[in-house]
Amino acid sequence: IREAFESNKRQASRFVFRITSQGGLVPEGERVIEVLRQIKVTHQLDTVVTQGDVCASMCVFIYLQGQKRFGALTSSWLFHEVSHMDVNTKQTTRLDRAAWERLVNKYFGPAGVSDKWTDDMKPRTINSDYWQTGADLINAGSGIIHESLANQTTRLIPPDSPRPKEAASTKPPAASTARGECRKYFASI
Repeated sequence: IREAFESNKRQASRFVFRITSQGGLVPEGERVIEVLRQIKVTHQLDTVVTQGDVCASMCVFIYLQGQKRFGALTSSWLFHEVSHMDVNTKQTTRLDRAAWERLVNKYFGPAGVSDKWTDDMKPRTINSDYWQTGADLINAGSGIIHESLANQTTRLIPPDSPRPKEAASTKPPAASTARGECRKYFASI
């Protein structure tokens, strides 16, 4: 991330960080957060979790670093306590509620996550995984996602690709876009 930022920072004033992740180790996640915080000193940083993507565990804390956060209604989000694993068997050996509470306190409030939502979520994570969709987070007013991404995205076909004959009723309305032009999926990006 740092390398990509350094090589492009003079050409842009804003960076969009698309993330999909099952999570990971807390120390590694906090190193990523530190890099993202350094980016925000001089540039706008937006974070995005798109349709069908997952943002689980440590990913949520990383995603919250976005100054503007986009999330798909159909994205999946996982909240749970920090877990410790046996390095050989990869089995969870212990859950660490105190470490998780530290992360929640350190990152949720400053990112504008709703205290009411956080208070409702916390007991649901005791010894369990708590899943939410992007739609759940938005409807609950969690403050995690700032702007939602719809469930529908345009499927682009190269202009010179052979196309089967279509019935008139299945054809989309004619678009007034130039040949080969890409459509913008994120209205604010």
